Amino acid sequence: MKKAFKLIGIIALVAVIGSSFVACGLSDDGRINGGSGNNGSSGNGGSSNSNGSYESGFTTISAFAVWLNAQPNNTVSTAYTVKLNVSVLEGIKDPLIENRNKYVSLDLSSSTFTSIGGFAFSVCTSLTSIIIPNSVTSIGGNAFNGCTSLTKVTIGNSVTNIDGEVFKNCRNLTSVTIGNSVTRIGSHSFEGCTSLTNVTIPDSVIIIGESTFSGCASLTRVNIPNNVTRIEQFTFQFCASLTSVTVPNSVTSICIWAFFGCSGLTSVTFEGTISSSSFESTAFAGNDLREKYLAGGPGTYIRVSESSWTKQP
Repeated sequence: MKKAFKLIGIIALVAVIGSSFVACGLSDDGRINGGSGNNGSSGNGGSSNSNGSYESGFTTISAFAVWLNAQPNNTVSTAYTVKLNVSVLEGIKDPLIENRNKYVSLDLSSSTFTSIGGFAFSVCTSLTSIIIPNSVTSIGGNAFNGCTSLTKVTIGNSVTNIDGEVFKNCRNLTSVTIGNSVTRIGSHSFEGCTSLTNVTIPDSVIIIGESTFSGCASLTRVNIPNNVTRIEQFTFQFCASLTSVTVPNSVTSICIWAFFGCSGLTSVTFEGTISSSSFESTAFAGNDLREKYLAGGPGTYIRVSESSWTKQP
């Protein structure tokens, strides 16, 4: 048991996730289907390819741990791919410390559990991609915080809630697709994802928490869904590569520093009416966009200088 914990603690996970991991690995409570390793560790059937990939997984976490421990160190581009069918995953509390260069892709697309616990994969620094399938309905806070090698995230269509700081400081994350059942994205969820270039937010989302995309310096495009009524404080601050944004008709309030530091922003479209009392003076601090909007009303505004905007005819 002690060895299994140690060995699972070393994995750098590339996860296709079905539900509740509660730290940087799997526990002996996982129920896993099939598999045999290059070193002869075996589950119920399955075979490995020459690159360490698997056509099926393991029946016990200990068998998977033995196999993984026997594999040579690898790279992101040669991550081991292991398919697992897991109904229960409990947590290993400690973050990964040893052998972070054991890159592993865990395919949990057939899994049946429904949630990913808080801090599930936190600081799993070699996790490179995630597909969260439709069995999962919630993702706990800080679940993938600090996964610095994570590059791509797909969140399944059954997820309704993303808690705070889930992908915070995933600095190599470039693309996020959020499933069409999500209604809430928690505060700081993508803060510090400095390589994130685009994110697709479905119209099901009604709440985007404060600082959700703060510091996403490479973000060039983001859509604000039509059901969002409030752009919270610091939501897009320091998104220096963001060039345009549309504020939908549903938005009735823009909070402090919401777009502060968006130095690349050149076009903003306001589809609806926001009162002066609900449009904070620092929302677009450093220029006159707020004043021009309050005078000109809905429409598209273009930046004509560093501090000045004008409304298009």
